[in-house]
Parts: sequence; structure tokens; C-alpha cells
Amino acid sequence: MSESQLRNNPDSERIVKMLIDLSIDRYKEMSKSFKASRMTVLESKLTPSNKGIRFYISTIHFIDGKPPIALIATHIHPFDKPYGIIFLMSVVADKHLKEDQMLYDNIFNSFHLVGEQSVLG
Repeated sequence: MSESQLRNNPDSERIVKMLIDLSIDRYKEMSKSFKASRMTVLESKLTPSNKGIRFYISTIHFIDGKPPIALIATHIHPFDKPYGIIFLMSVVADKHLKEDQMLYDNIFNSFHLVGEQSVLG
């Protein structure tokens, strides 16, 4: 999909939401492979990009008898390309997870597509 096709489509918000929902469904599949008893989506949000559809998802997976695992990722679907790119980090969800969130945000915000303007600050 091109940028103009997305921007000019009256259903563009629904298309982006479908991409995010599809990605969350894949996290649910991963959670099952971890043998997690449950999964919670901590956050999902669209992040601005001039080069594609970009969004952030963080989830936590609860595994009986083990510390929870957090999966944190930035997904990028470049305009006019037949692929997507995912930067995924897994961390043990301990008491420092919230404290370390700024560090994780800085790591993810450092990744950019060639020519992508930093609009994240």
C-alpha cells in the first residue's frame, strides 16, 4: 500500500487497527507456545512515520511457576513494500519493568527506516 492510498482511504483507521489486531493475534500464538496461562496487552499504539505504518505493542505473558515475560515490539510496514519489519524485545517482567520502560522506549525509538523522519522526540 502506498502512502497516498492509505491517507486517501476513508477506512485507513480501520486498516491500521486490523494490522495491530492481527499482530496481537500472533502474540497470542506465541503465548500459547510459551505455555502461558494468560496474556495481557499492556499497550498498543500507532506511532507516526513518514515511511510506513508504524505501531508499538507491549504484552505480558504469565507462565505458571516462572516469572512473567514481557514482549515489547515496534512494527513497521513500509509504504509500497510487500513486507513488514518487527523489532522485538523480550524481558523478564520483574518489579523494575515499569522503571525500565524509558530505556526500552529509547531503544525502540532509535530504530528508523532509511529516510524516516524522527517524529518521536
